[in-house]
Amino acid sequence: MLGSLGFHPCHTENQVLINCYEVPTLKFVYTIQAYIKKFRKITITPDQHFVTFVEYNDTNRKEYLAIYHLKKGIFLFRIALKYPNMREILGLIGFNGHYIAVMDNEKANIFHAKEKKFIRSIDKWTGPMTRDERLGLGAPSRGGLYLVGKYLSIYVSCC
Repeated sequence: MLGSLGFHPCHTENQVLINCYEVPTLKFVYTIQAYIKKFRKITITPDQHFVTFVEYNDTNRKEYLAIYHLKKGIFLFRIALKYPNMREILGLIGFNGHYIAVMDNEKANIFHAKEKKFIRSIDKWTGPMTRDERLGLGAPSRGGLYLVGKYLSIYVSCC
């Protein structure tokens, strides 16, 4: 089983090394070299296929969602971070198999890792999920509970 991913700063500005180790033996598996604008959490999708993080391209000065193969460390593709009302990215969450939620300060934006596209935005979801990572949970200010799935969000009232 792979795990224990971590950032290590390099000698040049905005460049990092991401090292992957096997969990029980701490055997080194691979290294990913990437450029970042701001330090954010590395995310592994719940289906254990992809490593995702926000990567910075210095030539066109844009951030992308970089997708790497978890077991081999091979670069697969980038997804352009374009969605409505784009704000500063706070973090990433692996969600419901091969979906990735890009969190900003007012909504979550769902991307499909295999199809390389933006699915939808979910207002007022900040990231808490159920244990099986199939549903997101949200607490609206008026009381009750939001249940967030791939394509829907349901409001459950308290009374």
